[in-house]
Amino acid sequence: MPIGMKLNAQGKPNKMNAAYKQMTGVRKTYPKDQVRVLNIIGDIGNHSDGRVENISSESLKYLVADRARSYHLVKFTGKMLNTLSFMKILKLIKYSSNFCEINKAERLFSLL
Repeated sequence: MPIGMKLNAQGKPNKMNAAYKQMTGVRKTYPKDQVRVLNIIGDIGNHSDGRVENISSESLKYLVADRARSYHLVKFTGKMLNTLSFMKILKLIKYSSNFCEINKAERLFSLL
């Protein structure tokens, strides 16, 4: 990730490395209004999940949000994220389940 990277309101980075520039091609080919994206990220207190900086994870929005049916970002915070405490796992399951149930209900209604 380039030093000094910032994101605009659409999630577009002000600096892009070669790999990210290559991924911007997905903006033209990602299925339009078909996929719901749930971007789950962690922050152990240093704007990172311990491996990936949050700003990098948040830049997914620029790649897919304009074509995705929906885009949601959920950030979990806390020093214990690298071991995922039981309560955080339960919250993650709740968010994921709610996300999946919404998708399931919308698929059922689309069949009517």
